[in-house]
Amino acid sequence: MNNLTLKEIREKIDSIDDKLCKLYLDRIVEVIEVAKVKKNNSLNVEVSSREQEIIDRLCKEFGEDNRRDITFIYSVIMNYSKLKQREYLGSKEFASNIKNESVLSKSEFFLKPTVACQGVSGSYSHIASGEMFVEPKIKFFKNFKDVITAVSSGECDFGVLPMENSTAGSVYEVYDLLNDSGLYINLAYNLNISHCLLGIEGSKKEDIKKVYSHAQALYQCKNYLENIKAESFTSLNTAIAAETVLKLNDKSAAAIASKKASDIYGLTVLDENIQDNIHNQTRFIAISRKNIYSDEDNRISLIVNLEHKKNSLFNFMSIISSYGLNIYKIESRPKKNSDYEYDFYFDIEGKLSDKNILNLLNDMRAYCLKITFLGGYREI
Repeated sequence: MNNLTLKEIREKIDSIDDKLCKLYLDRIVEVIEVAKVKKNNSLNVEVSSREQEIIDRLCKEFGEDNRRDITFIYSVIMNYSKLKQREYLGSKEFASNIKNESVLSKSEFFLKPTVACQGVSGSYSHIASGEMFVEPKIKFFKNFKDVITAVSSGECDFGVLPMENSTAGSVYEVYDLLNDSGLYINLAYNLNISHCLLGIEGSKKEDIKKVYSHAQALYQCKNYLENIKAESFTSLNTAIAAETVLKLNDKSAAAIASKKASDIYGLTVLDENIQDNIHNQTRFIAISRKNIYSDEDNRISLIVNLEHKKNSLFNFMSIISSYGLNIYKIESRPKKNSDYEYDFYFDIEGKLSDKNILNLLNDMRAYCLKITFLGGYREI
């Protein structure tokens, strides 16, 4: 019978951990020696047969019943061993190049800039722009791609785009456009979205049979629309929907849009706060041609291309975890010209002025087939 106290048991575990850590560090010394041999002989870091050979040998030595434990532990150990080898063999310039090509934030960057928004006046992108910048000069464009083009060409200093909604989820078109844009996220803002049902003067809620809005807004008010038994029609933007209802001049038609849109287009607010989720928010980002960073930043965004093999995503995430950082978001997107392979979008905690983040970026680059840095910025 074991009569040891909890403290005594923990002291035994601490003693074992000391030995484990010492042996692990000894192992890393030998791993670097392996890297030197591979460098001298132009050998690949990756040798999958060697990994399986190690696991099989250990399972034979310590029992097949322990295969799951051994596989889990040694998957992590070998992942870090390969990372150490890549660090030794590879360049550490990735993060320093990002830092050198970035611009330290100045208040004038966000004062009276020309900002590209999708839609027309009164859209939620328009409202978000007013919150993110001081006296912005707004230019409206038909679609998200046109916003990207306006920023890329230099026509506008910034572009404001919706990334995701707390009810309807991610705006996938924006993710895909960012991947190919060469632009950077400089700021993110979470806007509380309060949808209103808007009709022409003289119309009543009970008259409404047709409702126009952006697809995401319609989804965010799905239960409400079912209750009033109205047919839904998709518009490019909530404010465009309001403009459409004004032009239709039909008492049976309404728009789902902001209260600001009702003022701009002279529509009547038939109902307020009609979204199904009262905590409805949309996350907007501001993009520009330069990565603008500051000590107040708290987010890093990346798109990574990983090898299409087992454990690649787990191993990549374990690298982030080893720095003690939080992963705020991970989103998979289909890789172009491939069958069921994916790129991964990451939002992680951190800022470019932190040396640890620069080290992490180099580790990531050593592990990934390709990594696209989307920006270090502040989330408001």
